[in-house]
This record gives sequence, structure tokens and C-alpha cells, in this order.
Amino acid sequence: MILPCKPSKPVSTMNWSLLPCKTNHSCSFFLLGVFLFLFVFGETSIFASIISRDTCDYTNLGIEELMTVEIKNSSKKSEDLLDTPGAVFVLTSEDIRRAGVENIPDALRLVPGLYVAQMNSNRWAINSRSPNSYSAGSFLVLVDGRSVYAPLFSGVYWDGLDFIMKDIDRIEVLRGPGAAVWGANAVSGVINIITKVSQDTKGGHLGLNYGTGDGHNLEYRFGGDMENGGAFRFFLKGTQKSHYRDFSNSGIDDAWGTQKIGFRSDWNKGSKHSFRFQGELYQSNGNEGSYEPNLLSPDYSQKTFYPISTFDGNLIFSWKYNPKPQNVWEASLSFDRFMRHDSIFGQALDVLEFEAQNKFKPSKNQDFLYGFQTRTVKDSLSDGALFKLDSLQKTTQLFGVFVQDEITLRPDKFSLTLGSRFDKFSLSKGENQPSARLLWKLDKKQSIWGAVSRAVQFPSRGLMEEKSFLGPVGSVPNPAPGLPDLPIFANFKSPLNVAPQILFSKEIGYRINPNPTLSIDLAAFRNQYENLYSHELLTTQVGVDPIPYLEVLSTLGNNAKQTTKGFEFSSNWQPAQNLKISSGYTWNWQTSQENFLYTGGFPDRKWFARFSHEPKKGWELDAILNWVNKTEYSVNNRIEIPSYSRVDFRISHHFSPSVEWSAGVQNAFQPYHKEYGIFISEILTDIPRNYYLKADYTF
Repeated sequence: MILPCKPSKPVSTMNWSLLPCKTNHSCSFFLLGVFLFLFVFGETSIFASIISRDTCDYTNLGIEELMTVEIKNSSKKSEDLLDTPGAVFVLTSEDIRRAGVENIPDALRLVPGLYVAQMNSNRWAINSRSPNSYSAGSFLVLVDGRSVYAPLFSGVYWDGLDFIMKDIDRIEVLRGPGAAVWGANAVSGVINIITKVSQDTKGGHLGLNYGTGDGHNLEYRFGGDMENGGAFRFFLKGTQKSHYRDFSNSGIDDAWGTQKIGFRSDWNKGSKHSFRFQGELYQSNGNEGSYEPNLLSPDYSQKTFYPISTFDGNLIFSWKYNPKPQNVWEASLSFDRFMRHDSIFGQALDVLEFEAQNKFKPSKNQDFLYGFQTRTVKDSLSDGALFKLDSLQKTTQLFGVFVQDEITLRPDKFSLTLGSRFDKFSLSKGENQPSARLLWKLDKKQSIWGAVSRAVQFPSRGLMEEKSFLGPVGSVPNPAPGLPDLPIFANFKSPLNVAPQILFSKEIGYRINPNPTLSIDLAAFRNQYENLYSHELLTTQVGVDPIPYLEVLSTLGNNAKQTTKGFEFSSNWQPAQNLKISSGYTWNWQTSQENFLYTGGFPDRKWFARFSHEPKKGWELDAILNWVNKTEYSVNNRIEIPSYSRVDFRISHHFSPSVEWSAGVQNAFQPYHKEYGIFISEILTDIPRNYYLKADYTF
């Protein structure tokens, strides 16, 4: 363990052939049957050899210990948080448990500087230091080292990241560019979701969550020892999400359900070799609403609902070799079979990724790291309702090499980290992404850091070849007197020579741990973006079928620029042994050109506060306050989402070391609120209040 605690010894029709079921209902019964079988018979068969529980107790970590948590997000090597020259925030498993959340986006609301906006029951937009959108694509998201970046639209399918939350060891979030080691598309930052090693999940776990506004789930996990001295776990989870209502207060059919099954094993060979092998199967089915063009309706569009289905099967094998105490080799190989069909595209992807790196000390004052990564994506696509592609099958490749040298200029005082990565994407030219980071440790309790970086975001496969009919975007006066206005319909076609978007970033930060009960983290940044996507008008013409309308044809350019500046603050305070208070505040400014393809979605202020209290032994009380300032979105017209507050409460009681129940409410003081303003043609929804009950049994 890295944390300071001690573990014990055709695409349009989906193909579910990897699961022994053909429909959503049959798969639900299949997984339920496996749940019941393992619960009833597991005690006498598999669990006979299991003697330990989750051993990493984060409740005993004080503020001072949390400042020495080792992280890997900013430089691909383990280092103490106080010694990290970057804006890094760590969510521990205890933070996630006490928050009462059941998905990754809601957990990320606790990260300062990160904007989380829920669009409907199955889509989220998450970003930092730049405008937030579903397809922003500037955050690199990793799960146990495997990238879950969607190559088709340069974003993340957050609904597919469905975990047993107790199995997450921590979530490391780097705000700001990390491309010097993590590669292209790590522009706004890196989110690294790290699950627990199998040695820390021995025993059984059964969990049930029931919510009034956000659905319910059932989860089961067991783990034990292997004959070779390693450990394993096997888990299953089923989730059913509730439907929401749209901005006009009409209920819509966007409910969905998921099933997930997976395993992980960790083992060592001698003292120098360690291995990890894990895999998952995931499927989801539901509905999503979309506005389709209809010139005969009053607002020139109509609501249409489409089935949405997803399948994902992935495997990861990793190896770590320590021939000498200060020489570490790491390699990982992953394969992902991903299929999804919705109103935008139908897609089937095969993703093969390999990465290797070596860290060693060429001298006592240097830590040297180098490595490479290859990623091959073979896709088979089908057109959606409003989107078309020039080619439906293609293979793309990404190849990157990186090098980093951390130089100790003065022991326990100054260190300089120089790094760069070169990435070549088959749809674009090669790009170099250098970075320089300086750390000044004022003493053992405080440090100052600064960084300058260059990062790029490659254009996505869909953006390079997309042809879309966006539908109505406004109206203009009819030149003929007495006739109604002409509706404007937008057509869009991507060129074949879109250049990568480029970021030049300057950052500075300060951390202090003045006493064992208090820590403070400050960061400021200035981001300058170039080659941003812009609207370029091609032609306009008048159509007459079925009524007169104005059609606008545009394409994509790289003629927009933008500058963002901001300040981020976070603190942890433990005034008493049974009380912890965390808070965060973010303030941003932005400027952009008028022809920017997507402006807005960037609230200038956000703050949160979290209170965790144990009034008596076995009882826990938690409260989380989130406030986000008003947000403006604009594509062809301007939409404003009012500022909103979200307040969550949770109460929990441990009847015994193995039995816990909890109850809570999310969005306590208002039945609904809006978080996101516009997404092409998709129907956006209000986010409802959710009351929930949870029960967890560990054996």
C-alpha cells in the first residue's frame, strides 16, 4: 500500500455474446442469481480460508499524516504530498465513504478547483480551469493505470465508471497540465482512480443502497488468499437509476440500469517481482431524450427518446520489477472492448495499450524517469440520428515517449523537475510537451512550488470527420412582409486538417502544515490557450421544404484564443479528535474571442465545506455544503444557469465491526436544481433531491 497504513499478509444492434444473457432483464436475473449463490454457499466453500478484513483504516489518519500521503499523479512516481510541485488533491477511501456518494462524479465535487455539472441521469460534465462541457476532453482519466478517455469524442463516459465505492483506495486529482509524463489530452489535469490491492479486500462484503431520487444498487464482493502467497477478489454490482424531469418540469424516460462483474489478483514472486491481473465486464441499458428538427412544430423541434446501451470488457496485466532498491521497472498491458449505441453514434472499439517505464538514480541528487506508451484503437461506427461520419471504420494509433529528471539542488530545500513528452497521433502531427517544476521547502512543514508547462489536446476521431445537422438555433426576420420569421438551421462539417489545441500554463502554489491539526493548500494559475476550435461560416442558403427556412453551413477552424486565470484554496482542520472540517474555494476569470466554438460553462466561483463528526462511539454525522455561482453557456444563443447550493447530510451507525447502516439526503433544501445549460440536441434535466438508506455487511 502507498498510504500510511499497514495491509495484511454491426454496431447498431449490440452484441452481448460475452455474457450468458441476451436482454437487460435476463442479465439482471443472471447477476442476481450469482449474488445469491455466492452469499448462500460462499461461507463453506470459498470463504473458509479468509481470515481478514479491509485493513487500511483511514479514520485514524490525522491531518499531519494526510500531508505525508504518497501520491503518483504529478510525476508518475511516488512522492509525499508536501513534496509535490503541483496542484494535487487526494480523496481517500474514508472521504468517499463519509460523503455517502455512489458514483465518481459526486465524489469529485469534494475536489477544490474541479467543476462537476450533472446533465441528466446518465451524463456529467467535469473540468477544471477551462470551460466545462461534456465533450471538453481536456482531462485525462485513469483507472488503475488504464486510460478511459473516449477516442471518438474526446471525453469520458462517466456513467460507465461504476465502482463498489468501498474498493476505491484513493482518487488523485492533478489540476493543471500533466502532459509532460501522462501525454496529450492531460491538459486541464489528470484524475487517477486507484482501487485497493487484493490483500486489503479479503473477506466478504454485501451492500445495499436505496434512493428515492437517484435509484438504488446492490453489490457483493469477496476476496481471499491464493496458493502462491498472493490475494484475489471477485465482485458484482447492479444499479438501477431513476428518471429525471426536463427544464419544463415534464418527466422524461431517461432511467437506466447497469450490471458489472469483475476480479483482481495481486501476487509477488520473490522480493523483486510483483504482478497484478484484473478485469471487468460491464453493461448498461436505458433511454435518453433528444430534440430532433421538426419545421412544423412551434419551436421547430420535437422530443424524441432513443434507447442507449453500453458494453465494456477490459483486462489489465501489470508487472513491477525492483532489481535494486533505487531502480524500478514497471510495465502494463491492457485491452478494452467497448460498444455503445446512443442518439449520437453507434460504436464498437478495440483498444490495445502498452506502457513501460524505468525509474533510477544516476546520482545521489537525481531521480531519473523515462518510458514509452503505445495505444491502438480499431473502431467500427454507425451514424446516429443527427451525426454522420465520413468513414465508418478506421484504425488510429498514438505513440509517446517521455523523460523526466528530478534534480536536488539543495537537500531538503530546493529541487527542480524537468520533463518532456513527445506524442505522435495518426490523425495529427507530432507534438512536444515540456514542463519545468521548482519546489522550495521552507522547512519541514511548508513548501512553495512553481511550474511552467506546454500541453496539447489532439482532435478526436469524431471531430475530424463529423458531419452533423444540429437543427434549429434561432430565427431571422422574413424579408417578405407579413410572413413569419425564418427559422435558422445549422449544418456542420469538419475539415480534415484540424490542428491540436495548445495550452501554455504558469502555476504557483503554497502548502503549509503549521500544526498536526491544520493544513492549508493554495494555488494560482494563468492558462493561455491557442488554436482553439472556432466556427467558420461557409455558406448560407434558403430551403423551402416543408416551410421556408435559412440553412447555415459552417466548419471547424483553429482561430480562437482564450486566457483563463484563477486561484484555488483548500484546508483541513481537526479541532477535536472526533471532528474534522474541510473547505475549498475557487475563483476563476476568463476571456475569449467571439468565434470560439464553445464559450461559457465556466462559473467564476465555487466553494464547499465538509463536516465529519463522531458524537459517540459507533455513530457518525456528516454534512457537505456546495455552492456554485451562475454559469453562462453559449453556442449560438446564451443560456444562463442560476447559482445553486447543494447541501448533503448523512448519519451512520456501526452496530458492530461488521455491520453498518447509514441514511442521508442529497440536495436537502430544494427539490430540484439545474447544473448544466446546453448540449447540442440532448434534453437536459433538473437534478432531484435524493433520500437514501444504506446497509453494509462485512464478514
